[in-house]
Amino acid sequence: MTARKPKLVVAAGATDTHMHIYNSEVPSAAGGPPLPGNFREDQYREMQQRLGLSRVIVVQPNAYQDDNRVTLAAISALGPGAKGVGVVKPGVSDADLAWLTECGIIAQRIFQLPWGAVGFDRMHDVMSRVHSFGWHANIIGCYNVFEAARINGVKRIIFPSSNHATGFYRRDHTIDHRVYPKPDGRYGVSKVFGEALGSLYADKYGMEVFCMRIGNVNPVPIDKRRLSIWFSPRDLAQLVTIGIEHPEIRFEIVYGVSRNKRSWYDNSNAYRLGYKPQDDAESYAKEVMAREKPGGDPTAEMYQGGIFTVAEEVLNPAPLPKKKRKK
Repeated sequence: MTARKPKLVVAAGATDTHMHIYNSEVPSAAGGPPLPGNFREDQYREMQQRLGLSRVIVVQPNAYQDDNRVTLAAISALGPGAKGVGVVKPGVSDADLAWLTECGIIAQRIFQLPWGAVGFDRMHDVMSRVHSFGWHANIIGCYNVFEAARINGVKRIIFPSSNHATGFYRRDHTIDHRVYPKPDGRYGVSKVFGEALGSLYADKYGMEVFCMRIGNVNPVPIDKRRLSIWFSPRDLAQLVTIGIEHPEIRFEIVYGVSRNKRSWYDNSNAYRLGYKPQDDAESYAKEVMAREKPGGDPTAEMYQGGIFTVAEEVLNPAPLPKKKRKK
């Protein structure tokens, strides 16, 4: 990150609506992924000040599951302009909910993909517990962001969409920003909803909306699938800067990926806007493929969403009646 301030002057009260804090002194919880690194409040505050942001939503990372300690510490450290999205499970007590609310938690994270602490199967039970404390969840939270921006005259939103909005395209197909959404799960559906909402607010209210279908952000790619969707931190910073500064954004969809040799995406729309990614996951391919386990699920290997296309079994809520056998 450079010290140069962005060209776009943000509106007073501009909010970063999704970020994570990781503390290497607090280990990841059982059921969660490993920590990606040590990313603390002072590092975030430096970026926040450079961008001119005054408010932030700290989102509970999957690595910590429902241990909200690091998120609560971050809310406290970042001051009165910080609120949080936490994670609780159905058995949480009223006392704990009251305490979390007092500490700045305003919403529940629902995450359907592997490593998520609470998915759609438990969403109803959890939301029935937290609703009386004023908490919200993904879909209504997304709408609230767009509507609050419209009411307060915010001109531009950078929406963090996901590769999971198009995860049911085959890996032998190259897709661009104009393809029809094919989400690989309910998380992907929530991202498609956000993109559709962005399109509406751009066309109906003249907002400027920049949707990034983010691949996988990590210091290095962690498996074969990520060789195609890896998004290096410095390429992420560059593309976000374009989303903030480019003077001719109305409604744009781009892929948040580096210039990967194995990419499934035609990212020409991002390149048209000036994106020049510096990294390629192929630099790590030999190491990644050496530890890749053979014999993966054939469906997962067929589609860009990988294991996320088969990560759950959803029973048909309205099965057809069974036909009676003729005697």
